[in-house]
Amino acid sequence: MKQVFLTLLCSCMFLILPAHAQEHRKIGAECKFYVPNNGTATPDASTSCPVCSRERQEEYERQAAIEREKQRQREEKIAQENARFKEQQRAEKQAWEDRNTVALNKLQNLGRESEAYDRLRKEESVQKDAIRKRYDQQVEKSNREYNEYLSRLQEKTTLTPITESDPFWNETVTPANYIPFSQIIERKELFGYKDRNGNLKIAPKYRKATYFSGGVAFVQEENLNKSTYRLINSRDETVVNFDDAFLRKISAQVGKEISQWNIPDTITDGLVILRLGSNNSNSVGVLDKKGDVVVPPIFNKIEGFKNGVSVASKLIESDEYTFENFPRNYYANFKFLEVGLIDKKGNWMQPPKKKMEYNYWSSAIGYLTVTDSNERLTAAEKRYRDEQWELTKKKRYDESMKQLEQEVQRRVSQAQTQGYLIENTNTN
Repeated sequence: MKQVFLTLLCSCMFLILPAHAQEHRKIGAECKFYVPNNGTATPDASTSCPVCSRERQEEYERQAAIEREKQRQREEKIAQENARFKEQQRAEKQAWEDRNTVALNKLQNLGRESEAYDRLRKEESVQKDAIRKRYDQQVEKSNREYNEYLSRLQEKTTLTPITESDPFWNETVTPANYIPFSQIIERKELFGYKDRNGNLKIAPKYRKATYFSGGVAFVQEENLNKSTYRLINSRDETVVNFDDAFLRKISAQVGKEISQWNIPDTITDGLVILRLGSNNSNSVGVLDKKGDVVVPPIFNKIEGFKNGVSVASKLIESDEYTFENFPRNYYANFKFLEVGLIDKKGNWMQPPKKKMEYNYWSSAIGYLTVTDSNERLTAAEKRYRDEQWELTKKKRYDESMKQLEQEVQRRVSQAQTQGYLIENTNTN
């Protein structure tokens, strides 16, 4: 306590010294403080300059005040940014909820629109089906009458059958005596022949076997995963082998290259009806039991022979109508044919009748889904987008099918006025 008092006393005495007895000099950045020494001011490095101390204290306080102001400004800015962020969050949340509410309202309206549209579609479908049913009945009546007319002619027709001197070709097999049957052997269904009493005639070894007609039947056999096709007689002997040599032979007979043929379903009157080429062309012909062409492949279709004649059709012209309405393509095909009876040489028994066959359909352009865009959507907005797209697709389909059916009906009506029989070959 005594030391502190002496220090304070000395400081007070120093402060009250005459002005000429103490001096503060600043040389550059260095302070020189002079104190009295025998009447002369002498530098004293051991004594702190009160002026410099005061200046340092003032500078410290000034810097401290500046830092406090900066800190205050920083805190104020952070508070403002936090407030703005919270307000932005609140506004975004409110906007999100508002968007969802709007989407929910739109969903309700869309649901009512969709229900009304479905009711209208159902009513129009019922009306359209009734009209189509009446029309189809009229068309089917015309076709049925003509087919019955051809059947009556076929029943009355008697032609001299094709005969051969060789008993191998003249062999007659009663269908009841050679009946195809199947048996599972080593996990494969194989066909053979039995008589009507169940007695085995030909052991099951074929993958396909037709009924006998005119002493021959068509069979398919597999050896080492390779299929062979033959005409056989009742003794299971090969009559015709459908191989590359066969294709070369009939190509020479018809005057054009035959590279493909379809497996026949039946053989009638000992004649094999075979498609020799593309399914979309006049490529159906008739082979005899020797595998020779007796009717060239110039017909679109030949049915089974009876009494030496068969119902046949020949393609005269074809046309198509197509268009696209995303996300589907729409098609209509039209075939203009001659239909009538032919003999075993492919000659018309009488002038054929004109006929138009048509079908129409639509198919998807590709697998299509509605994908999310870069914009964030609420759950209700996504539902609205998806359901709106489904309704849009439904409307586009109905509009396009209406356009397609109108064009089909226009062409059908035009063909009817020209005396064509009409047949819709749509399977659905």
